[in-house]
Parts: sequence; C-alpha cells; structure tokens
Amino acid sequence: MTLKQILYFLRIAEAGSINKAAKRLGVAQSAMTRQLQLLEECLGSALFARGQGGVRLTEQGVALLPYAREISLLLDRAAREVSRVRANDS
Repeated sequence: MTLKQILYFLRIAEAGSINKAAKRLGVAQSAMTRQLQLLEECLGSALFARGQGGVRLTEQGVALLPYAREISLLLDRAAREVSRVRANDS
C-alpha cells in the first residue's frame, strides 16, 4: 500500500468517478485505475463497485475511507510544519 494509492482512493471516493478524479489530478485514467487495482490487490478487497454512472464505495471502501482522510490530513500538516520550520530558518 502506497501513499499514492491511498490518495488516489480518496480522490476517487470524493469524485464518485475514476475518470473525474483522474482529470482533477491531471493523471491518466489508466494510471489511476492501475493504482486502485494494486491497492485492492494489496488489501484483498474491492473498494468500489463500478457502474455506468461511476463508482460507489463497497463496505470495505467505507471502512478504509476515514483512514485515508486521516492520512491525507497528516500529510498536509507535515508539509505545513516543514514550511513553517523552513520560514523560521530564513
């Protein structure tokens, strides 16, 4: 499981569509789909039910979602802290 996979999962969940999430992030849909597949293989569970109108979280996806959000928040906090320390060093 990688940070990229977790962040892609989160963006897909927010967008309700792999295609929309890929466009928002400026990455190829195929690359995003592959990372999602790798994450699902790693966890041994489908995280989304795929349909014509997009995707919806499975029970396993719902279970992962709060952790993905927390990871995203921690990454943001870490980046802000590094920026704060860098600004204080200048």
